[in-house]
Amino acid sequence: MKRLSVLMLVLALAVSIGSAETKFSLQLSGGLNYSTGGDLGRALRGQGDFLRDEYGVSSAFALPLWGYQFAGEFVYRLNPKWAVGFGIGYFEHLKDSQVSYTYGFIDAVEAVKPKYAVIPLTANLHYDLPLGRNLRLDLSAGIGYYLARLDYEASQTLVLLGFTGKDVYSFKGSKGGFGLQGGAGLEMNLTPRFSLILQVLGRYASISGFSGDWTEVGSGDFWAFEESGSGHGVWYYEWMPGTKSYSQWTFQEEIPTGETVKNARSAKIEILGFSVLLGFKIGLF
Repeated sequence: MKRLSVLMLVLALAVSIGSAETKFSLQLSGGLNYSTGGDLGRALRGQGDFLRDEYGVSSAFALPLWGYQFAGEFVYRLNPKWAVGFGIGYFEHLKDSQVSYTYGFIDAVEAVKPKYAVIPLTANLHYDLPLGRNLRLDLSAGIGYYLARLDYEASQTLVLLGFTGKDVYSFKGSKGGFGLQGGAGLEMNLTPRFSLILQVLGRYASISGFSGDWTEVGSGDFWAFEESGSGHGVWYYEWMPGTKSYSQWTFQEEIPTGETVKNARSAKIEILGFSVLLGFKIGLF
């Protein structure tokens, strides 16, 4: 009888601890991320517009608008309504595309492979709205530091009278900047310490001042060289070869200048978009 009483006491204590609201919790999620890319998207559209106007190209360069994302956040509950969270994540955008055209006796193919990956370090304030016994709405907003890495590859392949040549330029650089994020999520409690989460987040960060290493390789019948270096910046400008303006960007040490160059500045990767995430939250202690 005494042993049974002790066992019942232990079980009651375990249930009590398991049912208690935890102060610290860990939230993990993954899903899709949409981002405009800023000057990256403008430059790809501008180059596509120029090739269409100049050479009648019907296709266009694809924009890396969609990518995948993973995120984690430690949340400390201040009271039943309010909490603070500190998180880290990763999202990546990558898209290969090419366009083909002919001028004179030359057949040309231009290809681009832009990729940018971002690690956001975030601090958020959470506010909970109960929607039922086991369902609540989590509203959050905060600031973040967004560390971005840009990898860019552009190539041109030319074919003339059976002779072929290819020029490939590659750049890798990184830069960070501050931004804002906010969103709303549905949290469904399955147990007192475990819940499922469906979350929609919006964010904005503008990152400029990229500088990095580069290589350029020419091969085939027209070229035979390989060059590399460091300190190339990323520059955005409006190019006016005639009466029409085309958004462009380039990789070089100094800001572009010249009669056909207008409004040149350091190029910006704009983290402007939203994420749709599915995950779970675990109560720690």
